Amino acid sequence: MEELAADNEGKKVQIVKVNVDQNNELAGMFQVSSIPAVFIVQGGKPVDSIVGVNPKHFYQGKIEEYLEKEVK
Repeated sequence: MEELAADNEGKKVQIVKVNVDQNNELAGMFQVSSIPAVFIVQGGKPVDSIVGVNPKHFYQGKIEEYLEKEVK
């Protein structure tokens, strides 16, 4: 996630890492049942979720997909 944050610096992307053990309320709001869990949020609402470990390029592809949707 740190590499993705650095690779996307300056874009309309914010990557936030949350410890669900220390943030139970937030984990409950997003209904996190397994970790890792990644959520894509646009306009303050989750629009996609990814559960499980994936390669960096998978996450980058998702970021680009949603940035593209925002432009259209």
